[in-house]
Amino acid sequence: MTEIKFNVRFITPLLIHGSDPRFCDSIGLTGKALRGSWRFWFRAMIGGMVPNISKDDLLKLEGNVFGSSNEKIGAKFRMVIEKINATEGKIKGGFKKKDGNGNATNKDQLFAGYEEGSEFLIKILPRKNIDLNVLLSTIWLWGNLGAVGQRQRRGFGSLSLKLINTSNPFQEKIGLPINLQFANQNELRQHLCNNLPKVWNILEGWLKGNGCSVVGNIITNSPPDNRNPAPYFILKSIGQVAVGDSPYTNWERAITAIHGDNKCNGLGYATRNGRQASPVFTSLHKVNNGYIPVATYANQNLPNCKSHDCVKNYLINAGFIQWLDGSAI
Repeated sequence: MTEIKFNVRFITPLLIHGSDPRFCDSIGLTGKALRGSWRFWFRAMIGGMVPNISKDDLLKLEGNVFGSSNEKIGAKFRMVIEKINATEGKIKGGFKKKDGNGNATNKDQLFAGYEEGSEFLIKILPRKNIDLNVLLSTIWLWGNLGAVGQRQRRGFGSLSLKLINTSNPFQEKIGLPINLQFANQNELRQHLCNNLPKVWNILEGWLKGNGCSVVGNIITNSPPDNRNPAPYFILKSIGQVAVGDSPYTNWERAITAIHGDNKCNGLGYATRNGRQASPVFTSLHKVNNGYIPVATYANQNLPNCKSHDCVKNYLINAGFIQWLDGSAI
């Protein structure tokens, strides 16, 4: 099959290190990191469309797109990644180092990573037995709602999918446009409102062809709740996706507003008794006059979180006023 090519340009720094956490991974953006992020968003969408799906059935579907160790030829596609323009650096993580007693110091916590504006070429070499439309839909979903690398839930590793020589494989194969930069907040909102249902429809047709019964659609479904818990992040409604109301002048201000110190301690924590990931996944997008955050929220499987109040306070502090379906935060 014909190879698929596109560039990934990072809107915020990519935090990714090798075996030594003090230094960037010399390879740069890795296939392992990309596949992991793509699988995450595939599970999120499929889990929202087929809410009662079993773990085994979900993994089987995932294997049909990404490959499985149970098959003779494990990978459904090969990938080649090349650095186009990638500058290594020490990146501020948005919080201070702690001393031996656990108290914050005045020193910034630094991470090894690649600077904002770093760019990589992605080549996907699909095998004959892959449904390319499903893979491209998943990558598009990741490129618009997700990120990659360390601290990706907090806005680091946010990206834009970028064309090569004006060739857009996403538009040509599945009718999905990509934007490197938006004119304003409303253009970004409309981009997501118009195209998230297209991703749903592509995956719905594929799921039905695999004997699955799809529940609802991404426009009318209500957000998931703890009465229907799942052990993974679920996306089933545009009522889980919100676009910031106004831009921040730079990515550092945006990330500080979203995950600054003491904004909301309930959004993810690590203690001696266990670790809980944030229920909100945040990505940044470039607009003409700054950076707009997009938040995707799922209040699944959060036994110790003050859930709704936590998320509401967090989103209001970061400048969100409503979800994509028009409902108030």
